[in-house]
Amino acid sequence: MEKLRELFAGIPVQKRKFFVRVIFILVLAIAIATAAVVAGDDQSEIHTPPLVAAQDRQPPAEQFAQSLAPADTVNGLLRALRDWDLAVAAQWMTTTQETIFSDRYRDVLAPVSERIEFNTSVERIRGDHAVVEVAIYAVDLQKALGDLTDNAANYLLHRELEGAEPNWPEFIAGQMTRLDDADHLIRVKRTAPAHLVVDANANWFLDAQNPDNRDFFNAASGGLLDLIEKLEQVRAADE
Repeated sequence: MEKLRELFAGIPVQKRKFFVRVIFILVLAIAIATAAVVAGDDQSEIHTPPLVAAQDRQPPAEQFAQSLAPADTVNGLLRALRDWDLAVAAQWMTTTQETIFSDRYRDVLAPVSERIEFNTSVERIRGDHAVVEVAIYAVDLQKALGDLTDNAANYLLHRELEGAEPNWPEFIAGQMTRLDDADHLIRVKRTAPAHLVVDANANWFLDAQNPDNRDFFNAASGGLLDLIEKLEQVRAADE
């Protein structure tokens, strides 16, 4: 204070008040600026999370515990069939009862399964049952193999002479060896309903035992069920 009095000695009162106001304003401005800088530093420390903590953060388990919609089940099943992962495919169905998607037909379906494409559209849920409309693009086995009537008749004759029942998976697999490259085989689009049931945990599964799923399996296999029916007709005519 003494130094201030010495500094302002001899200065008129009015000018002295002016200089005091200027000094006061400068001091106040410096104080505000300093507080803002400190506050900004504190804020950046609070809102910048440690990188390691962000990497270690795990999503809540509830995200993986939600029940899937019927269409999700159909998509999961068809992806497994496209990859020919029968163990995963079985997890999307109600039963492990053998279907055409089994090891018996591996040599028939595995070479062409990777070309399956599909999309789901309408989904209808009624109580514990659901129906999902599916469009499936798959290699058309009948067009690929052509008319097998004569070959099937000869095959049936040999099996009869051997006293054995026809083994259609074996016969069709033998015909598949005539095909050069599955990538160039004609594909066909088939639409079919997939019928599902729900369990006590609200999980949906394809009802593999439901005969109404025949068209779904036929579409996913490129018409294999239709082909087997024609071979059985050849067998019936031969008898």
